[in-house]
Amino acid sequence: MAPTASTLYKQQSRYKGKLTREYASTGLGTIYWSSTQTLGITAGWFEVDAENTKGEELFITGITGSTTEYSGTVSIRGLRDYGADTNVPAKQYVHRVTSSIIVSDNHSWTDQMITAFLAHEQLAGAFHGFAGIGTDAARPAAAAGNTGMIYWSTDGLIMYYSNGSTWTAQSAGTQPDASATVKGVAKMSVAPVSAASPIAVGDNDTRLTTAGNMTDLTDGGDSTLHYHATDRARANHTGTQTLATIADSGTAGETLAANDLVYFKSSDSKYWKAVDGTNSWNATHVVYTGGAANATVVLLPLIGRLTLASNLTANTTYYRSSTGTLTSTRPSMSSASIIPLMIGTTDAAGNLMCNKQRLQRRIHTYFVPTAASRTITVGFPMSHVRAQLMGYNGTTHFQFTDGYYDVLAGTQVSVNSNTALLYANVGAGTTNVIYTASVDGSNDLVLTWSGNSLSGVSMALLQIFEAL
Repeated sequence: MAPTASTLYKQQSRYKGKLTREYASTGLGTIYWSSTQTLGITAGWFEVDAENTKGEELFITGITGSTTEYSGTVSIRGLRDYGADTNVPAKQYVHRVTSSIIVSDNHSWTDQMITAFLAHEQLAGAFHGFAGIGTDAARPAAAAGNTGMIYWSTDGLIMYYSNGSTWTAQSAGTQPDASATVKGVAKMSVAPVSAASPIAVGDNDTRLTTAGNMTDLTDGGDSTLHYHATDRARANHTGTQTLATIADSGTAGETLAANDLVYFKSSDSKYWKAVDGTNSWNATHVVYTGGAANATVVLLPLIGRLTLASNLTANTTYYRSSTGTLTSTRPSMSSASIIPLMIGTTDAAGNLMCNKQRLQRRIHTYFVPTAASRTITVGFPMSHVRAQLMGYNGTTHFQFTDGYYDVLAGTQVSVNSNTALLYANVGAGTTNVIYTASVDGSNDLVLTWSGNSLSGVSMALLQIFEAL
């Protein structure tokens, strides 16, 4: 099928190539060629053997390939010298390998271009809405086909407008007033910026407030949701704005005061002080405005930079105290019952810069080795144990002996690479002290002794580190 005005194909100038395969004298099918030039179109008119009497016009589509070899599908061949696109058998020839092939600008392509141009002009005339110039008698009947068009009457020098059913005179003084159903004369609601060039804003102009915008601006007509800009500042909070828009709010489980550290208890959906105990590490908020039990309190999440109800000491590190308050006193790091929690540091103005983190506990303990197993009560999960053994051989103290136990990996080794926490030769090469470490179900350290004699062994020192 020949291309139409709506699918007019592009041209390429001065393109030449040669057939790489013979093209038969009958049928359509695929044609192949090569060229030293890159082909920039995928469909169009071509002429084969243009330099001799057996030249033939072909319309080729679906062109693919490269300069080495292009291929395309022939949909029209044997184009006549003028007139419609047809396959004229008398103008169809066999074309040998190396036959020339060029892009053609034949009469068919030119006819299509003219058709497209004329169609554009007709469309432009309809778009501009001009129905014509002439006498009243020559004015076409008002109908749906000329809705919106105008007609200039030479009889009375009057402009007419068609609404699809009637012609309305648009002469001076006769224009209708605009209404919900009639396009006509209207008055601007405000003076134009430029009196010489007044501009009416269309209903889809971004300068107009849409119905959706109005709903958003008025909160659907709910006046309780209307705010002033200053209402959003905490110092000017006078509207119906909820506390949750400034900070978190919640119900106090007990009496809470400003700067208390609290956590949320899911069992009663209330906030409680993060005192020493199960939830001492789980402080999530600091109290801004306190209250009695069951009262609504204002809370600040422990995130970022906080301005508290009362400023703290500048340039200071703050921790959770045992009673659930902010304190600059560092908590005990060697207590099984106290979970040390750093909250953050303050800036020069006393604002809290939150950096909440659990601190690792460490316990120092001493014992005199005996010939029995020994359990060291720790009270928390361990990450590793560092051990030192001090001994005395009756004359002098021997050098400290070190051992290390990786609780998480379950591996232990003494300083002399013996696979035990502690290993020491304490006398004449015959007396050894060996302690192997393990952890029981209560997270306590169990030391199991083996060896020959404890003579001369005075004391063992252990450092036990919490697992985080």
